[in-house]
Amino acid sequence: MKLFATRIWGFDPTTWPVITFNAEGYRQNLLDDSDVGDRIIFVATKNENADEADQGRILGMAEIGRVPVDTLTVVRREDTEPGNWEPYGDHTGIFKWPKALLMTKAWEAVDRPLLTDVMPQLTYSATYSAVEVLSPHKELVLGLNWREHPLPENEIRRRLGKLDDLLAGRKTRPGPPPSSWSGEVTHDASVPAYTYVLKYGKHDLWKVGRAIDPKSRCAEINKHVPVEVTGEDWKLEYTEKWQNLNRAHEIEQEVHSLLKKFGVGYERFRCSKRDLEDAWYKGIGVRP
Repeated sequence: MKLFATRIWGFDPTTWPVITFNAEGYRQNLLDDSDVGDRIIFVATKNENADEADQGRILGMAEIGRVPVDTLTVVRREDTEPGNWEPYGDHTGIFKWPKALLMTKAWEAVDRPLLTDVMPQLTYSATYSAVEVLSPHKELVLGLNWREHPLPENEIRRRLGKLDDLLAGRKTRPGPPPSSWSGEVTHDASVPAYTYVLKYGKHDLWKVGRAIDPKSRCAEINKHVPVEVTGEDWKLEYTEKWQNLNRAHEIEQEVHSLLKKFGVGYERFRCSKRDLEDAWYKGIGVRP
């Protein structure tokens, strides 16, 4: 199990049962870097947006859901703080955290310890994204005094829960999931999907992932690459289409396993093209 961390203003899964982001790219990064059952901890910022008594403390933890949603389809507008909106600050204007992942489980930190009493300070990127907590600090965090926090059961959660179960490979109750609702589902488990390989510039650096639209996914990843500085970006090298996202995920994980010794983090692998192709074709079960 992987553990991630992010900075937040407060922690209340009763009204805010989601992990939120200010941009789609950061949400997708966490989806790409995590897997079913992975968790994320929430650390209160040290600025005035967090309660003074909570600043710098570990407040809670959640299991990371696999279904992307629009935050305001799950969180009621009246449960947001005025500071979540700009420029007006009065529940109008632009909402700062529009993209989210559902929490599938949640826990509160009973003692709310200072983060720095448990592990080093988080990097700045944890302010807008999620960063991985590595051993031995991961074990120290998981060993804290946690108490499970119930999540609200509402219509959105019931509908999305079935999709989360499908993505996790769990059994669901008989019958298809509802086909219409007001939120955004980027990853519908029932639609065709691809496993893909990206190559970075002229380097033997590869990224193996899954997506419903790999061309769009590549374009999204390149938004976070300073092409104007490096002169290089990610290019789509290989794709293989599957009947659904579950199958694309299974093949992605198989290729990851075959390339494990070449891993450099974040679903990226540094190896020769021959090594990459050996793993790729073995993973998808065909030869060129």
